[in-house]
Amino acid sequence: MAKYKLMQRANPVNRQEPLKWYAIPTVYEKINTRSLSEEATENTTLAPAEFETTMNLFARTMPKLLMEGFSIKVDELGTFRLSFSSDGVEEITGFNPATMIKEPRIIFTPDKELLENIRNNISFENAGVVEDGFTYPSTKAYLEKQVEDRPTTGGGGNSGGSNNNGDEEEPPQG
Repeated sequence: MAKYKLMQRANPVNRQEPLKWYAIPTVYEKINTRSLSEEATENTTLAPAEFETTMNLFARTMPKLLMEGFSIKVDELGTFRLSFSSDGVEEITGFNPATMIKEPRIIFTPDKELLENIRNNISFENAGVVEDGFTYPSTKAYLEKQVEDRPTTGGGGNSGGSNNNGDEEEPPQG
């Protein structure tokens, strides 16, 4: 089950609109290669150490292949490719790759079957609400806190002479 939290954000398309609540994926921790190896090789004849070695070799080989201009398709996983941005020039002779090519990054495009598997089998569970860096454990807890924090207004039938904010008049002492 995929867990999510709700967080107020600006609309990415129109930042002038009021903030809206958006679901954000919840990641509790990263899984390392060793743990992935154990999980992936469970109920197989492949040893976790062999899988881990293969993953590490892949990670070491990938940069070289990407920089040589290859895209790397890993069957049933997806394709990795190199991407970057650059400044433009009016005259071709004015292009300087050392200063004008920026932000190299690796783009991953998941395999169609992998994506379909996730889309067809996913379900969601609310893991709370995030506001001002604090995570409430549920939407209900967040809403209850909002009611608790709501300022009270004077008047509401209090016959004790209080204005409901703790500023009662003290009788003169003498």
